[in-house]
Amino acid sequence: MQEVPSSKSWLTFRQAIHALVKASATRSSVDQRYRALIRHMGNILSAAAGASLRELMDRMGHASTRAALIYLHDSDERQRKIASNLDALTRQELCRG
Repeated sequence: MQEVPSSKSWLTFRQAIHALVKASATRSSVDQRYRALIRHMGNILSAAAGASLRELMDRMGHASTRAALIYLHDSDERQRKIASNLDALTRQELCRG
């Protein structure tokens, strides 16, 4: 099995996770398509959990926003949450005035 780096830096952490996933996938005969699918699903879930564009870029190891924007697609639930938050902020401001 591939040795996992032990440094605390994010890049090394990313490398460690990649090494673990790769080793697990190799042992369980998971091909490249499924590893990509697992990575894609992790990014979708991170975005749904509220990760910002910068956080998604860091998690994926990308320097450009192009790939990260794919995961920030619109959802009805997210739109309802934004509307609810805006409503609460508006009501707070109206109560002050």
